[in-house]
Amino acid sequence: MELSRFAQLLAAYGSHPQRWPEAERVAAEQLLSSSVEAQRLHAEERALDMLLDAAPVPKVPAQLAQRIVSNARQRKSAGDAMQWLLNWLWGSSQAEHWWRPALALGLPALCGIALGSLVAQQQQQQLSEQYVMAQLNQDEVSSLLVDENSEDVQTLASEWSEWL
Repeated sequence: MELSRFAQLLAAYGSHPQRWPEAERVAAEQLLSSSVEAQRLHAEERALDMLLDAAPVPKVPAQLAQRIVSNARQRKSAGDAMQWLLNWLWGSSQAEHWWRPALALGLPALCGIALGSLVAQQQQQQLSEQYVMAQLNQDEVSSLLVDENSEDVQTLASEWSEWL
């Protein structure tokens, strides 16, 4: 076994040989007995293990443990997508009961308003362009068909003025 692998074993499993993987334990113990550097690494790791063993184990509040267990059971039982969606929409706290439904309803409404105004603006622009093109075409046609200085135009103009 190489010294780098021995250091990895110590970092991963600690200084106690019974925690080391069985497949590598014999080789690690042989290296430990023959290498001064391995003995130094082992001593450092043993000091760390003693500090960790001496540290008090924090007590977990009973409510936290119960919440974790109930959430795990609830997630396990809520397998269908509809139940998940309802849980997500409704939320798990009092504040989420207000903002999540509002968000779920408000975002699609805002997207619809934005999309509708964009489409209306584009349609208005297209109609304006079509109107301009129609006016240009009408002016071109009338200028080709009728000369403004002809007698027919003056006669029609006078008839129209009388009629109006």
